[in-house]
Amino acid sequence: MGRRKEKRSIAEPPGSVRLLPTVIPWNPETKRNPYPPMNLRYSLTAALASGALFALAQPTLTTTTSVPTPLSDVAVLTATNYLDIGPAGANVQFHYWDMLTPNTGNRTINYRAASITATSAAIPSATLLSTDGGADTLFWAVTSQGLEQVGVRTNLEGVINFSDAGLELELPCALGTSWSDAVGASYIVSGIIPVTRVGTITGIADAYGTLDMPQGVQIPEVLRVRVRRDISDNSAVANVHRIANVTYYYSEDLAHPMVTLTQDSVQIGTGAWTVTKSAQWQGNSFIVGVEDVDASEVSFTAYPNPASDVLNVAFAEGASVATRAEVLDAAGRLVLNEAITGGRAALATHGLQAGVYSVRVLAGQQVLGTRRVSVL
Repeated sequence: MGRRKEKRSIAEPPGSVRLLPTVIPWNPETKRNPYPPMNLRYSLTAALASGALFALAQPTLTTTTSVPTPLSDVAVLTATNYLDIGPAGANVQFHYWDMLTPNTGNRTINYRAASITATSAAIPSATLLSTDGGADTLFWAVTSQGLEQVGVRTNLEGVINFSDAGLELELPCALGTSWSDAVGASYIVSGIIPVTRVGTITGIADAYGTLDMPQGVQIPEVLRVRVRRDISDNSAVANVHRIANVTYYYSEDLAHPMVTLTQDSVQIGTGAWTVTKSAQWQGNSFIVGVEDVDASEVSFTAYPNPASDVLNVAFAEGASVATRAEVLDAAGRLVLNEAITGGRAALATHGLQAGVYSVRVLAGQQVLGTRRVSVL
């Protein structure tokens, strides 16, 4: 596999104490915390001053704690930028309570068994897939090394089965764990252009501490993992070089990262680099609270996308008001209609012509949301 890894783990200090998340009071008028988001650190300092020994336990990620399970849905908020990631080390205060704004939207990341889609036949090592209902689907496998990406499906590239899987997260993982892994694949674009993918993925868990989240929530014992993907797709038409620097903040209590920060750099041929930054995080919006979300913002996903035989519609918790799912063609004509029961619906797409469709969910006559899907 061309893998070169170095792994170091630091044991949990004797006498360490596990602390529960601390919620700081919220001021809805100023949209700021009335007290500085440091009270957890202050309480630790006070405890040490009084002679008591308190320290944040060092988190360790494992296949049990940090690999999502099929049928789990994770609602995240998104933003198009972030400021910085802060220092490395132990007992760091990660300040994101007022940085992840303004947010630009929300989406739901769905984890499913890879076998639910016909694509899994082309990516036989995959046991898990993740999708947000859009065009891209990522395929994963848990190996003796950890969580590896073994394939992908996109509208542009089609289906790619990695000949050399990329190790996204070495497990177990604690402060100081690091790894380096080769990535390789071959695929065909537009049915005629062969492409060779080569590159490396490196990672390190470089910090742990307390995560300050929007709306005053503080989460202790969070591990920061930094991953760098350096990938080149080479073909006779063009060479595309892509470097993604991704920063994850993991809690042992949640398999999906609490916060993900991404800086994506792309170069086509010898042209200039294009750099974009994005952020996503679990929890309530800094600007809009859960109680302010109306029915038009209800979250649902449609999978697999593209669909061949059946299109499944599933809803995040709290979206049970939906009663019907509909599929419309490119001309806006209703082609499928199915009642929603138990928060889910299955629409038979095998009789539809290949193309792009819209799936929408309704409560009575009110449209709650719409997604674009492809049918093969």
